[in-house]
Amino acid sequence: MKKLIFIYSFLFTSVYSISQDRYWIINDTKLFEKPSVESKFYGYFRYGAEVKIIEDLKNGWLKVQSDNFTIGFVKKELVRTTMNGNDKIIEDPSNPIIKGGDAYYGGNHLFVTVAGLKARSKPDKMSSVKEILTNGDAVSVSYFPVNKDEWVNIGYGFEPNAAKFVLAKYLGKRPVYEDLLAQFDKLPKTDVANRKTIGERLVELTWNSGDVNELPALERYLEVAKQLNDEKLIKDTEFNILIAKNIGLHTDLNFKLLQEKIQSSYFEIYGFKFNNTEISFTDLLKKFGNPSKIENVEDECGVYLSNVLYHYSDFIISVDQDTNKAELVEIFFKPNTKFYFDSKSIFSQQISEKDFILKYGQYLEYSFKNPHFYNISFDSGFYSIYFKEGVLHSIEINYYC
Repeated sequence: MKKLIFIYSFLFTSVYSISQDRYWIINDTKLFEKPSVESKFYGYFRYGAEVKIIEDLKNGWLKVQSDNFTIGFVKKELVRTTMNGNDKIIEDPSNPIIKGGDAYYGGNHLFVTVAGLKARSKPDKMSSVKEILTNGDAVSVSYFPVNKDEWVNIGYGFEPNAAKFVLAKYLGKRPVYEDLLAQFDKLPKTDVANRKTIGERLVELTWNSGDVNELPALERYLEVAKQLNDEKLIKDTEFNILIAKNIGLHTDLNFKLLQEKIQSSYFEIYGFKFNNTEISFTDLLKKFGNPSKIENVEDECGVYLSNVLYHYSDFIISVDQDTNKAELVEIFFKPNTKFYFDSKSIFSQQISEKDFILKYGQYLEYSFKNPHFYNISFDSGFYSIYFKEGVLHSIEINYYC
């Protein structure tokens, strides 16, 4: 199914209103154990944190619940049903939550400091996993407990479907790549367990650091994989090293040349040559017959020919009977499927994933967080190319909104 890429424009207005049954912290403050600023406190709020009011004590204090379900007290004057762009925020320098607006995250946040962190549906180690986070990921944080063994809600407010929980001890300032490299290199080679832990963190941090060379991290991790004699880990790491050496290095590639290739490219399925991605509706039915499924979809951006998608075993295509046109959305590669990238370059099941990387790496974009997917950009979108078990599986045509 084609994925639409939406480009949003955010406008900050001076005043915005929140539903009257929701309450917001309008200054940095703490969640106190008792209704007194002299009492101990459970954790920190940043401006914009949502709370539930349990009781108005009528003495200038509210009994509230934070988004990780901790109950305590805040001053009533710091809780409102609206927030104003002109609010004067008095920052608490001891508050560990990082204010929004840095290079990594727009809202209040902290960073994941370990590899493979599981975000759960409830503040319970036995609850279901909603997401697996990587070292260096920025996550939304509105309330942060003092006790690092407590849970932090990195989702949005109190809605169960939006809430996600991780332990506080796994969040903090953004890890520094050079520091992790130095930490790894100081470890004795006999300390395989810690070398693996730091190696994993190093590798994952490179996924979240576009300006960092992945090779030093991957090469160190390969050392550990060989120490462990883990064949799968060795194979996966060697493959990632191949990607790091061949994709994303040719930054001065003439984009115009790439676009010329895209303009002349086309798909061929069972010997039928599409005009780039297009075919007449008449020829579609004549060559491929009736679809196995007809789907009506919402198309907010208007990038489809119509809201009707025809599903065939080899492809999904958008059709507009009124104009007698059809346009490919996703192609599933089989022995009789080919994509002519140019007159000398053919993508088919005959090309291995490794050879594909070696031959076309200069044209590809890749994220280690989304393995085996490769993008080739064109003016209005990109091709998303997916390999499954080393074999070309599909190409999806994505358009910007």
